[in-house]
Amino acid sequence: MKAPITVLLTLITMALVAQSTVEKYVREGVQYHDAGDYRSALEAYQHALYLNPKSSLANYEIAMTYSVLNEHDSALKYTDIVIGLNESSLIPAYIVKGNSLDALGKPEEAISTYKKALRRVGKHYLLYYNMGLTYFTLKDHESAKEALIDGIRNNPTHNSSHLLLGQLMYIMDQPVQSLLALYYFLLMEPNSNRSPGAYQLVTSQLTGNAEREGNNINVIVPVTNDKKEDFSAAAMMLSMFGALNLSDENKDQTPEEQFISNTRSFFKILGELKTKKNKGLWWEFYVPFFYDLALSDHLETYCYYISQSDNQNAITWLDSNIERIQALDQWLR
Repeated sequence: MKAPITVLLTLITMALVAQSTVEKYVREGVQYHDAGDYRSALEAYQHALYLNPKSSLANYEIAMTYSVLNEHDSALKYTDIVIGLNESSLIPAYIVKGNSLDALGKPEEAISTYKKALRRVGKHYLLYYNMGLTYFTLKDHESAKEALIDGIRNNPTHNSSHLLLGQLMYIMDQPVQSLLALYYFLLMEPNSNRSPGAYQLVTSQLTGNAEREGNNINVIVPVTNDKKEDFSAAAMMLSMFGALNLSDENKDQTPEEQFISNTRSFFKILGELKTKKNKGLWWEFYVPFFYDLALSDHLETYCYYISQSDNQNAITWLDSNIERIQALDQWLR
């Protein structure tokens, strides 16, 4: 019995060594990829495939690199291998496949790919997000909205889903919903290269359209394209904020003070409008959170915190109020 056992141990050892070498080549390829040397990365991955053609990880990394190189037909070839292996890297492989199909001008096939992935692996926020993004580019706004909402329900901490949903709602003339999503995005990502645009979109929608002519203040009430959720009363209040900011009573307020006041009023109005009949992500996720925030001692800190990407005064305030930032963080936890 000793001989068969020796042979078995030898085979196991060889398999472990081969696997170790495959992982070594994949790590080497990832380093090349991260450094922008994509051709060298592909060579390293191919060495790994020579040792193990069924390496799900190596096949996925090759697909990803071809995608970055905009060689999408090649990327599709390797994503299909990963998907066929039915092992690890399934979700990212489906995403690369969908993105490659989209880049090749086949958005309908991309959407079909995401739907197949959702049926196969279950709900996953990145699949919903990428499907929503494809619907967005197709200008199928309702379908994009549904996908993004499903993704946020699956993972409320995915920044990009909130940002895209906020931008989408702006395009769909739904300022209340747009503001809710953008306010949440800025809480999670207050100072990135995407933050100033989101902040400017918040401030432009928060005060509606109001202008002063002599002693008169003209207000344009927005016509919201809101079929499922009734935010008409809150949308009307947005225009009133602009008028109040221009009034003699508030003319001496700083922009920061007006932003804090308007934000607090907006969150409180929504919280007071909410009833048991109100369902959906807006009423069940965003509104309760922001209503609680408006009733807390941390609303001012929050407003300065989300303004830092586009307001030097906010940065100065934050630098002088470290303890209040820590208190907000503790409250959020």
